[in-house]
Amino acid sequence: MKKASVFLTVFIVALVLGVMYLSYMQNEYAQIVNKPQLGQYSSDVAELLKQYGGQSADVASKLATYDFAGQAVSTPDNGFWISYGLSNVPELDQTKRGLEGQIVSLLNSYLADKEGKDYGNVKFERIALMQQATVLVDEASMNKGDYDEHFDVMVSGAGDNVISSPTSGSQTVSGSRFTVTVNNWRFWYMYRKFKDWVISGGLSSEACNSLPKVAIQGSNPECTYPAIDQDTVTSLMQRSVKNLQGRFDSYVTCSYTIDCNHAQTKVISDHTTCPPRSGSVTGSKGTVTYDCKAGCGNMACTYKTAVPAECTAGGYPDPFCSSPLPPFKSGSIAYTGGDWKPSTGKPSRVGDCYGLGENYTLSFIATVSCIDSKYKQPISAAAMNNLVFSTRVHMFLSQYQEAPGVVCDADACIGAAAAQAGVFGSEDPGKDKPGSCGTTCPTS
Repeated sequence: MKKASVFLTVFIVALVLGVMYLSYMQNEYAQIVNKPQLGQYSSDVAELLKQYGGQSADVASKLATYDFAGQAVSTPDNGFWISYGLSNVPELDQTKRGLEGQIVSLLNSYLADKEGKDYGNVKFERIALMQQATVLVDEASMNKGDYDEHFDVMVSGAGDNVISSPTSGSQTVSGSRFTVTVNNWRFWYMYRKFKDWVISGGLSSEACNSLPKVAIQGSNPECTYPAIDQDTVTSLMQRSVKNLQGRFDSYVTCSYTIDCNHAQTKVISDHTTCPPRSGSVTGSKGTVTYDCKAGCGNMACTYKTAVPAECTAGGYPDPFCSSPLPPFKSGSIAYTGGDWKPSTGKPSRVGDCYGLGENYTLSFIATVSCIDSKYKQPISAAAMNNLVFSTRVHMFLSQYQEAPGVVCDADACIGAAAAQAGVFGSEDPGKDKPGSCGTTCPTS
């Protein structure tokens, strides 16, 4: 509150003794002073109150939006605009209510601080506190960008304002109502771009697409399987923040920090050692016995991605990343990643069959911040400040693919025996097929 009071004093002195504008250039302040005569204000108490209240409301509005944006929109929900992978963007009316309450609080602290004090030959004997602030922003116009550079705030109060001076004596004005335009401050530009980014669902969709449901079969226990780790999260955030950056103009720069990161893949395995197959077959050429070595029906690693599929968002409170606490949500996110294929294959082996599935858990919290360098405003007593807009994102997704059943196959070997026995329709499929006999069987 001290920082706000310092700049309120600047504005009050500027109104009564002159108009002071501060500009910040290359880390130095330059002061441009215009000094109108006090008399032009003292003859019109209502105008003086309007000027005074307007400047104070302008400062209060900028401070309220600066704090709102810079603290990752800390209330409500600890600033999480994505929670459990699902959109949690504060609605426009909710955002306006938060700002309006803070504007009234800041503005009244200014007014109360100046009541009963003298400024030159003008004394504010009594100042009525403000009761309501209304941010004049509507959804349709905001989405069109009408408030990107400026917006209006209407402030109203009740009670009597009393101002006195030697030339006009004591004058009373009942009630206060005025509208101030907050210029050169792109809060709503930043708000709508962040909102569009979240609602587009790009980060959540990419996170789910990193968890494909792939059923794997083969004769090699080392069949390649999809996996996630902490680098997966880094890659997701890099791409997503690059997408956010591309939504802004060249004045805005975005960055991120990963505050918590848990990414795990557990392989679900079904392994069968194929037993030999023995027996005999009788045909037109006689009886042939066989002693076949069974093999896996799918010798080479094969991959089948479940499409369509969904990732589970939430389902239960996140046990891995929960500080600060994201609001609990539960739902699902569509997988749109298509078929997953390994970059390299594995050699097949005869004798065993393997089925592989995956159990994924992806949890992370990140803070995303964008700074608007187009304008600076006197937010602190030490310097002019750019608007910084920050939000938090939280992801807690899971995906499960059970291991597919495995099939042992000696059909090729038995088929070769049947062909040698003269069974109609049988033929030797060759010794390169799973379970084929090669040169060792069948025997007649």
